[in-house]
Amino acid sequence: MHKKGSFFTGFILITLGFFFLAAQIFPPLATWINFSALWPLIVLGTGGIFLVAAVGGNPPLAIPGSIVTGVGAILLYQNSTGNWGHWQLWLLVNCFIGAGILLTSLLEGRGVRGAMPAAGILLAIGLVLFFVFALADFWPVLLILVGLSMLWRNLGRAHKTADH
Repeated sequence: MHKKGSFFTGFILITLGFFFLAAQIFPPLATWINFSALWPLIVLGTGGIFLVAAVGGNPPLAIPGSIVTGVGAILLYQNSTGNWGHWQLWLLVNCFIGAGILLTSLLEGRGVRGAMPAAGILLAIGLVLFFVFALADFWPVLLILVGLSMLWRNLGRAHKTADH
């Protein structure tokens, strides 16, 4: 099983080597691809290699694979959009760890129950933190919704009182 992982990694390295060699020989190729915008793909690809190795027979690599892949996805989003101020995305790292634990358990044949409660706690913490702090930017909307809810309840009570 170790040979499959090293074979795949070797193939990826050879492919990357040929690509970068071609970019040196044919400079227009390097200018055609905007590396300053796509550098997070290196992080994303590294995480992908870990995940492939995990599926290929080394399940514990799913944990660093999910973390590195998730971080690469966040960096790709932020670099592509220029939205570096969206710091709440980094709160999802707990979710990436939980997903890695869950994937490791599944690949080892222990199923979902084998990963609980650790994966569930990490997923829950990550999602709760993300949504609480992401919604913090929209607190005026939350105030409006709470106010509408209070008005709705009071109108319902007033309507019931008027009927009796």
